[in-house]
Amino acid sequence: MRRILFVSMAFASFAVAQQPAKALRIAIQNFSTSQKVAQADVVVTGKVTSVEKETVELPQFPGDKTKVAFTVAVIKIETMLAGAKNVTHLKVAFQAQPGAVGGDEVPQGGKFGGRPFPGRGFGPIQLTDGQEGIFFLQKHPGSDSYYSVQQGFTPVAAKDENYKDELAKVKSILDAIADPVKALKEEKLEARLTASAAILSKYRQPVRSGQLVEVAIPAEETKLIMKTLLEADWAAADMPVAGFDYQASGPGIASLVGLYPGNNGIPQFVVKPGESYNGLWKETIKTWYEKNGAKFEIKKFVVKEKK
Repeated sequence: MRRILFVSMAFASFAVAQQPAKALRIAIQNFSTSQKVAQADVVVTGKVTSVEKETVELPQFPGDKTKVAFTVAVIKIETMLAGAKNVTHLKVAFQAQPGAVGGDEVPQGGKFGGRPFPGRGFGPIQLTDGQEGIFFLQKHPGSDSYYSVQQGFTPVAAKDENYKDELAKVKSILDAIADPVKALKEEKLEARLTASAAILSKYRQPVRSGQLVEVAIPAEETKLIMKTLLEADWAAADMPVAGFDYQASGPGIASLVGLYPGNNGIPQFVVKPGESYNGLWKETIKTWYEKNGAKFEIKKFVVKEKK
């Protein structure tokens, strides 16, 4: 007998690491691949094989005592990349929006993405029969038997030109999370930047239940992340090209660990006409780290143990 896993797509908001306004010059409409993978409980490739006529009643967010109707799409799993085991199908519940067919109003089998709503950003992702891709799922706040797809965690469509590259990236990110030190010692700087962003996204994500405390990560990991951060070309974030991954850049990683002006002892600085804000930011951190590196610790969120 096949085991069916129930999944829901609910509205939710995510806390993004604080970033200096002058350094972040691109609008983020969707979370980066590193963030999606690191913060997902389940990552799969699969295909929507049907959309059920009957709706289900589910809460929309943690602590919500009311329930609303969700449309249910059935996804056949192709590959379980991370999370659940011994599962062949998923039932994904999403809030259907009038006139928003398949996300961005594309035909069956098309790309994913919430329909834009004037003044309110992007709405819930709509699913239709035949859509294929990589899904990033989280446990539903109401039950361990259910999952949710947060807004901004848009699946990667199998029809995207860069699908194979994204799938390879997802797998490399999962490898980095499984063995941080190995990933942070990769020869290519780009690979180490991606690994750093993924590892930090995992460490710094808000834990969904229990009282939070911060604890230091292994000292070797901190040193390797700082080495990667200071080797990166920060100026690339000044005028980012299409597809630029801010989270996997020098400024993005520095923001994730709280190394921005005015925090952690990092001094403020004044940018003169013609100077690079990100370049000065890097040099400021470099000077600071030479004096304070021995004592600096990168920390992660964990749930406080009950006594």
